[in-house]
Amino acid sequence: MPRAAVPPPVAWAASLAVGFAPMESPAAGQGTPLGPLTFEEGAPLQRLGYTGVTESAEVLPGAGVSASLWFAYANIFERDSSATHQVVLDLERLIASATVRAGLGKGVEIGVRAAWENTGGGILDPVIVGFHNAFGLGNHFRERYPYGEHQVTFVDARGRLRLAVPRREWALTEVRLFGKWRVFRDVSRQRVLSFRVSARIPMVDDPFGTERADVAVAAMARREWRGWHGHGVVEGFSVRTLPELRDVLRGWGWLLAVALERPLGPGASGVIQFVASPPLTRPLGDPDMDHAVTDLVVGVVGRAGNGWRWEASLQEDVPPRGPSLDFQLQVGVTRVW
Repeated sequence: MPRAAVPPPVAWAASLAVGFAPMESPAAGQGTPLGPLTFEEGAPLQRLGYTGVTESAEVLPGAGVSASLWFAYANIFERDSSATHQVVLDLERLIASATVRAGLGKGVEIGVRAAWENTGGGILDPVIVGFHNAFGLGNHFRERYPYGEHQVTFVDARGRLRLAVPRREWALTEVRLFGKWRVFRDVSRQRVLSFRVSARIPMVDDPFGTERADVAVAAMARREWRGWHGHGVVEGFSVRTLPELRDVLRGWGWLLAVALERPLGPGASGVIQFVASPPLTRPLGDPDMDHAVTDLVVGVVGRAGNGWRWEASLQEDVPPRGPSLDFQLQVGVTRVW
């Protein structure tokens, strides 16, 4: 199968800008935008450096403050080998993140985000095999290997172990500092454009050494039309990982996310979004490992009470190629004051 082409981030950034051209007014009475869904790539090899995160283009008003909790439970299985490498990714993992934001007025906010990971063999392997079989998604020969195993290893052509990630029990993996600036919002608040600058500080030492901090710049846009809300995120970032892995990993990465949101009723919306990024590994001569990392995310998001927001979603690798994860369930809650 030929490798799917993914447009470069520059082209997608241009398409976001085109979206701000005058269009027909949206239908009256459409719901308040609640999306997009929170997304963070969960594939182990993608998490060796900065991973892009999706969020709304809106900024906290005035001196507002918000606090968020987000959880993602993933089942991951990938076994690939070629003349240049052998990769084994077999685990289940729970990610938990906590984010606090503070508005500074005039469309500016700052924040801090901390993330924890808990990994192991898990219990969902037979469930995921059945799910994939039911929808014809394929299991990449998962049935040939024992269920409930944990292994994250990368071996090069010389047989050298280049990467081995141990089990983690609620390890604080990273802290991020960020600032966000809304550069445009029309009078009707139907079109919004913001920029975010982030710095990631790794907090764990892998067996091969200590990572270095990464930096990222993102553009986020929202457009409303005929009762629909369109969201887009384009982010570019550095990957300053272990010096020993420079010949294996790229020194940069980018993420593209597009989402469509449709109100389902008072205070709730359905969202479908597509996320793509290049693999962080340099070309390995393997069609699967060199394939773009692409994910489909579907879910619901809503408001409850005074200042509460909630979301629940499912992330699946579509198409089932590349070093992406197989299955991830995500839930989150936010409180704004």
